[in-house]
Amino acid sequence: MDNILQLYNEIYDEYYKKVFAFFRRDFSYEDSEDLVQQVFMRLWQWLANTYAVKNKKSLIFSIARNVRTDMYRKNMLKFECNELIEELDLCDNSDFTRIAEYKMLISKLSDKERYLLLLSYEGYDSNEIANKLNLNPSTVRTRLQRIRKKIR
Repeated sequence: MDNILQLYNEIYDEYYKKVFAFFRRDFSYEDSEDLVQQVFMRLWQWLANTYAVKNKKSLIFSIARNVRTDMYRKNMLKFECNELIEELDLCDNSDFTRIAEYKMLISKLSDKERYLLLLSYEGYDSNEIANKLNLNPSTVRTRLQRIRKKIR
């Protein structure tokens, strides 16, 4: 356990600022701090399960890239209702009542449902969506059908 703690502290001292700079290119100061914490939490979990590190820099930046990718995916799934309504071109912007109705309906959809709906309206067919999300094409079609029923 002492060896793990010592290795963790070495990596932390050597790479904290570098990992923070890595995130600052794409994210705010606060988000970067949170992401760096996630990286070092994952590092601790990794070290607890694995006792050998061949290349510290490679390990820490692999974890950082994965955390960054997870953050992008998370942000991608959190579409604001307004953006989704605009993207889907559901109604005329002057029809405030209709926009409010769509906002309410879309806000009830899960993030995954919103993402699926958006992919569909961006022109991806069920096979392409299935490949992106590691689903069966028939599952994609069924889910889209259910989502559209919810909206109607």
